[in-house]
Amino acid sequence: MGEANDDTVHIALAANHRYACGLKATFASMVNAAGTKSALRFHVFDDGLTTEDKAELVELGIRFGYREVIDFIVPDMRAIRERFSAFH
Repeated sequence: MGEANDDTVHIALAANHRYACGLKATFASMVNAAGTKSALRFHVFDDGLTTEDKAELVELGIRFGYREVIDFIVPDMRAIRERFSAFH
């Protein structure tokens, strides 16, 4: 296996609207602690984030000096929901 010459750090996070607060806290902590913010690439698996949740995450990133695009991905959750019941 060859050495990677790309210094990009890919970070995958997942949340729905109910966990948007935790998503924002985790994201802000990682961005704030990063020495080279431009090396970070966030991929957020969105299972029900609102438009407002996403806008707040982007605004939070800007406030902490993160100017890169956040990749929001909506996964197909049918197979998971069929196999596992929701925790209440």
